[in-house]
Amino acid sequence: MKKILIFHNGGIGDTIMATPIMQMLYDNGYEIDLILHSVLNKTILTGLDKFENIYVIDKKIHLLFFALKNFKKYDYLVGTVGADVNKLQKLALLLGVKEWFGKSNGKDRHRIDENIDVIKRLLHRSQVKRSPYIYLRKNEKIIEKYIDKNRKNLGFAIGSGKNQKFKRWGIENYKELFKKYQDENILVFIGPDEMDLKKQLRECKNITVVNESLKDTIAIINHLDLLVGNDNGLMHIGYALKKKTLTLHGMTNRLEIGGYNEKINHYIDLELSCRQSECFDSKIWGIRCIKDSFECLDKITPKMVSDKIDAIFKENR
Repeated sequence: MKKILIFHNGGIGDTIMATPIMQMLYDNGYEIDLILHSVLNKTILTGLDKFENIYVIDKKIHLLFFALKNFKKYDYLVGTVGADVNKLQKLALLLGVKEWFGKSNGKDRHRIDENIDVIKRLLHRSQVKRSPYIYLRKNEKIIEKYIDKNRKNLGFAIGSGKNQKFKRWGIENYKELFKKYQDENILVFIGPDEMDLKKQLRECKNITVVNESLKDTIAIINHLDLLVGNDNGLMHIGYALKKKTLTLHGMTNRLEIGGYNEKINHYIDLELSCRQSECFDSKIWGIRCIKDSFECLDKITPKMVSDKIDAIFKENR
């Protein structure tokens, strides 16, 4: 049986979008080891019993030691889309694999389809699976704590991690929405590296801040009537759970990393001339705005978002 090492260094959203190829490689009879960059990503994959081993390696020196220790162990190295192909090639040499597979993301093409293209030559069976996997654990206590059966449960994913704050819509804009929907059960999600946002929410009334484990957060999202937020990992959790979502896209390309079902995965994505350029590069952890004004987010108004929310709620009547 051929052995494959999958190298994945993306975040939560990228991990979810990579799960179809993980399942397809397993279905084609490969033994799979997986390298992840974050423990949180391992949580996402809980219950996906397709791997011989999962390694969490977040330092270059540890990756070097891993490669030297496992020289000639693997037949193939697969890098998920987003991994630097030059670094992937060097890792392949260190591992001594027969062949490596990887590519940069194509323009306006969804990451799930791009990942499938990476592994096409490794597939003996032609069945393509696009549906992503997400681990869902039932937790009645956490649901009772946060979910209100008598009101609409409206979630807001207002962060984007500490490294990509440029993807955030303004906190004051969100506060206006909290006031408008104060009669609903408003749940505001923040992560462990987004405590700066919690401080800015102190004066907000009629909201509940959710700062739970990732497993419990997934369970809560599964019971929402609608999840609204920036382009972040929690929105991808909503997509994978097939929940109604409304994503506010700024510099990121909706066609490449947006929702998988436009019937339920709604979005606001302004058509601006500056968006035709490469304003965002997933290989760079930082800001690239050619106008340095972030019009793609700044021109989204609370009214635009509330109108969209109202229209989505109206669909449910």
